[in-house]
Amino acid sequence: MKKVSLIKIAILILSISILSSCSKNYSFNYNIEDKSGVTVEVTLFEYNKDGEKIANHHFVAHKGLLKTFKAKSETEKVKVLINFSTEENPQSASDYLQNNIKRWCAQVYYLKRGKTVNIIIDETTFSLGQEP
Repeated sequence: MKKVSLIKIAILILSISILSSCSKNYSFNYNIEDKSGVTVEVTLFEYNKDGEKIANHHFVAHKGLLKTFKAKSETEKVKVLINFSTEENPQSASDYLQNNIKRWCAQVYYLKRGKTVNIIIDETTFSLGQEP
């Protein structure tokens, strides 16, 4: 009886370790100096093998921020969009456009099962606003 229980426990532990090694994870590290009066909003988009957006994560960033995400099983790649804004309550659409700058990270991050991909954002990681 004890042998059967030990075998069941061993199988359970093995199953859990196999499933966790099959997951796709990524971390996000923001390393740009904070500017007074500037809000930094980040959106991480997950894409499947057909290039369709299947998930996103949206949050406010600050220097030193480190977050880890578990991607959907069908996620193949991650793209990063960052919005820098300087006005909390714009009075008009033109105020919003003048005070918001959206930048795509130039790098596309491809995920691998069982490995954590590190997304590190610094001053060198932006394109000119076009999606990669």
